[in-house]
Amino acid sequence: MADADTAENITARDAALLPVDALLTGLARLDLDDADGISLGQGRQITRAGVADGIVRVYSAGCFAGVAAVRGGVIQARRLVAQPQRRAAAA
Repeated sequence: MADADTAENITARDAALLPVDALLTGLARLDLDDADGISLGQGRQITRAGVADGIVRVYSAGCFAGVAAVRGGVIQARRLVAQPQRRAAAA
């Protein structure tokens, strides 16, 4: 038990961690609604008018989802971060 971290050490260590998207702040941010976020996560391309071509950081439901490429308004995932499983609302 002498090697166990104390609650204070764990809190201090966690406070020093940067967000997973910290290195991507130079990329444009693209926020998706739930439906588009799910589609992109399932490997489908989505379209969005008015988005500049290039690589963007993508957020869905307010959470960082990954990186996508945009060309001519077509958005295709490049690298995605695992997301908590979303459950369909009960009908």
